[in-house]
Amino acid sequence: MDYPNWISNLNFDNNSEFDIYVASVYFNWTTIFTIGYGDILAINLYERVYNILLMTVGVCVYSFCSYFFI
Repeated sequence: MDYPNWISNLNFDNNSEFDIYVASVYFNWTTIFTIGYGDILAINLYERVYNILLMTVGVCVYSFCSYFFI
């Protein structure tokens, strides 16, 4: 880790591996589900976990509705 990476740029150097994992899952799912990054961001661990769960429920509801109602 001699070069700057996303962990050091976002000041996650002193965080646990779980915090870093949740931050990476949040970023990847926000990108994959094309929700975007908007003006309101998840800043701490609890907000990221909540948003991950909310994105999962939203994608499941959307998939259910598009399967049965289209």
